[in-house]
Amino acid sequence: RSLLFSTDNIMQNHRLTVNTPVKIGSVTAILILLASLLALVKSNPSLRSGTNEENEILRRTVSSTKEGEQINNAHDEILSSRKLKEWKLPDWANQMWCNDPDLPPIDYHYCDLNGPINLIRYPAGYQYGLPTILLGALESMEQKRCFVIDEQPTTGEKVCTLINGNQECFYKTDSSNSDLQKYFDPIGLSFDEPIVRRAIAMNMVEVWTTPSTVLKHRLIGYQNTVSQIIGYGAVDGHFLKRIAMRRIWRTKPNVRNEICQTLENFGLEDKYIGVNVIGDVSASEYMDVAEEAIINKKGDYFGITPKIFVAGRDCSSVDQLKATKPQYAYVSMCGVPPSTVITDENAFKFLVEMYGLGLAEFAIIGRYSPMGFWSYFMRYAQHSFKNLDGSSPDFYHNFW
Repeated sequence: RSLLFSTDNIMQNHRLTVNTPVKIGSVTAILILLASLLALVKSNPSLRSGTNEENEILRRTVSSTKEGEQINNAHDEILSSRKLKEWKLPDWANQMWCNDPDLPPIDYHYCDLNGPINLIRYPAGYQYGLPTILLGALESMEQKRCFVIDEQPTTGEKVCTLINGNQECFYKTDSSNSDLQKYFDPIGLSFDEPIVRRAIAMNMVEVWTTPSTVLKHRLIGYQNTVSQIIGYGAVDGHFLKRIAMRRIWRTKPNVRNEICQTLENFGLEDKYIGVNVIGDVSASEYMDVAEEAIINKKGDYFGITPKIFVAGRDCSSVDQLKATKPQYAYVSMCGVPPSTVITDENAFKFLVEMYGLGLAEFAIIGRYSPMGFWSYFMRYAQHSFKNLDGSSPDFYHNFW
């Protein structure tokens, strides 16, 4: 029964019709469906590497609203016209993160154009800023509110408005002083939009701080809830965050190419293991878990000489891991020449490491790490993720 359900969804999603009548228990019908499905997968690269399952979930969870219909139509159009560059990286990179997005961007004008707007303040540092904006954007959409991102620049055009009963002046964020807009497509509305200017002039700006109880309920894993956020109906909280990431955080094409080219230069065409060295976890603890994952897969699943991609604060962590298990190949951002595209050295290192962990077949982190959990939601197989601080992965993910 589940086979027929899954096949039916894939066929519907890609406009494939099979006129053979299907009866439960009919071996012939099942074989015909399997043959049709196999032909579809071979002819359509967007269905390989497990993405067919995600396409099914997308189709089933989108709500039966105008917004939901628009998402479905846009998703189908993207899948039918999408041309993939074949990077020498794991399939998940080619299907998802190293090519044009497979999902449409958010329409940030779908909000109450006459109501108050949310001002989402971006804290210093990419690691903590990324989840802050994601959660703020989700709650703003839940409230049907327009929102803007305030990166708190120190120069630019000054604007003043009444916020929480107090007059407050700050510099508006725009392309001339934004760090995010160097690497990502714009998120939220521009300060120059008439909607935003009106809200500022009428003192209708509220600073977004922390998620409400309602939003936290939406973000819990393994718990479905009916929500109209960005057009989705009953949807798992973690799945919602994974989808929202791909529709909100969209790296610019030249930045994405630079990230993936850097990873390709490491020779990561085979499946590999990612390690995020952070906290007080010893090198031997990381490598014992890595070796267990390698042994469990048997043979040359991770290549003849398994590769370990290391994300850490400094290069000493690579030497410590290597000293523990010298038989593996280790790669990291240590010694990588500066980028001419991502000129901020910290941003270059962070983005490559985030992608490197997200594309790894198995990822290991030492303790709570925004980078580690960001890469968790980039992953297709979320179970292939190990947190060594002793807590369940879901403990932090539900509040992230």
